[in-house]
Amino acid sequence: MPTKSHQIVIADGHPLFRVSLMNAITEYYPDATIELPESFGTLNRAMGAGLKPDLLILDLTLPESAGFSGLIMLLANFRRVPVLVISANTTPRVISKAIEHGASGFLSVDSDSEEISSAIGCILKDGVWIPTDVGLSQGHLNDTEAKAALLIGRLTPQQFRIAAEMAEGLTNRHIMKKLDLTKVQLKKQLDAILRKLEVRTRKQAVLSVNYLHRVLNATTTTLQ
Repeated sequence: MPTKSHQIVIADGHPLFRVSLMNAITEYYPDATIELPESFGTLNRAMGAGLKPDLLILDLTLPESAGFSGLIMLLANFRRVPVLVISANTTPRVISKAIEHGASGFLSVDSDSEEISSAIGCILKDGVWIPTDVGLSQGHLNDTEAKAALLIGRLTPQQFRIAAEMAEGLTNRHIMKKLDLTKVQLKKQLDAILRKLEVRTRKQAVLSVNYLHRVLNATTTTLQ
């Protein structure tokens, strides 16, 4: 049984599955420290504040994550944190996209505790884990997907959240209040978002973010 203490984050939007994952982890890693953010916003803030776990287990349907967009942003900003993706959608294309975007592994939500432990052990040793009964798609990201990933990956955690709030239709005033930002702080971040997304106006940024999310999640409309 592993003896080294690890910090593991379980970012999953399903309470029962979070508990199931936690129980499976503590069975094999009793000394592990486990964090349980219930939304992508909570995870985003914690990572931005300095949380650097040994492993992040990420549900692609986690609230506020925008599917692969959230995964891409996290991997771009926290390159040393390995991410194990979990999803009910285990089609070869979805698994391939997760790995191609930089995830260190993929697990089905139906995985038992032994498989969960094996996946975690593999990734903690710098390996890559995929379900043994799934053949990966041979197709690589197309040019449109690659460009979308590049643009989303440019955003910082805070910029990603601001962009997400904009895409949800929130006004600048509401975003300032929700994220506790001053007008000057928000303007600075908006200017950076426009530059990184290669657009000129706020409206174009909103359209761009919604388009990028659609492109990146085109094959994952049934993640749950």
